[in-house]
Amino acid sequence: MMTNINIRPVKSSDLDDLKEIIEANDLFPPDMLDGMIADFFDDENNSDLWLTYESNKPEKVAPVAIAYCAPEQMTEGTWNLYLIAVH
Repeated sequence: MMTNINIRPVKSSDLDDLKEIIEANDLFPPDMLDGMIADFFDDENNSDLWLTYESNKPEKVAPVAIAYCAPEQMTEGTWNLYLIAVH
């Protein structure tokens, strides 16, 4: 059985939907996301990983989950998962 997996890198057009997810989970003030993710969009050499899971419901194709991880400084092959949330 084939399933459609809709995990992909975050796009700037996803920010409003991602802020809703963060707010629904009461993680931190959603407006903080702009500053947290800015380097991901501005620096092509940034190694941080921002991912979303996109719903494929016909009524609204939109992000319904967010994950953020980044390499641990001064290590090799170690990553930290800083954010994971599902609406």
